[in-house]
Amino acid sequence: MKKERIGSKIKKLRKSHNLTQKELAETLGYSDKSMITHIEKGDSDMTYEKILLLLRQYSLDANDLFDVNRIDELLVKYHKERKEELLKKLLFNPSVNYIKYASEIDFKILLNNEQVYFKPVIDDEDLYYCCCDYQLDEEQKKMVNPPYVSISRAYTNPNKFYPFIIRDKDDNNIGFISLNKWIGNDDSFSFSFLIDKRYQKRGYGTSSIKLAIDTFKAIDPNKQIKIAIEQSNKKVQQLYLSLGFQQLDELDGDDLVFAL
Repeated sequence: MKKERIGSKIKKLRKSHNLTQKELAETLGYSDKSMITHIEKGDSDMTYEKILLLLRQYSLDANDLFDVNRIDELLVKYHKERKEELLKKLLFNPSVNYIKYASEIDFKILLNNEQVYFKPVIDDEDLYYCCCDYQLDEEQKKMVNPPYVSISRAYTNPNKFYPFIIRDKDDNNIGFISLNKWIGNDDSFSFSFLIDKRYQKRGYGTSSIKLAIDTFKAIDPNKQIKIAIEQSNKKVQQLYLSLGFQQLDELDGDDLVFAL
């Protein structure tokens, strides 16, 4: 995030108090006026301690130096940029040991939205849920691959497949998602997911799709996102269309292909 220089405001405050650069430098404990010159030109920043001293010495309000109303906006922008940096570093990066970093990062903060967050599959409890504890109804079993398929792909292709447990804000395991490259064509992102039947019809499916999309866009906003859907699954097709996907003139086996 680009720093906001306060040099012009320092100069304005100095003149309003009829101070020379030398006098202000002495007040703030600088050895000579050259530092004030650089600050006012925008070549240098003031330290946190010097800013506090300035505010206290001249009974100033923080609004005299900073646009306080914009601080929240700037913080949101900073956290967004930091999040993008981390995602680009962690995912689809052959030079990074993902498993090492995945165990050290709080994904509840990194990969989240209002309803869900993604937790990487990295320990025995995660594997137990993905292989034994999740529940699907009979219709789901016909439509989705079991999580162990994606987990086995991640084992053999660790920089192309990233398995996650979908969790709600209370840390309940509510489903599974794999973020990955489009199989057979690395120029697109893709994902596959399921919501545990015990947590369906609460909006978690749509929230998970939106979080997957946001994650891919943070990594590479120009890369296409593709998804394969069974031809008979009209309800899911309509869901993806409502989220901005378009049907392509191609098939993935017998499945229809949609892209964003």
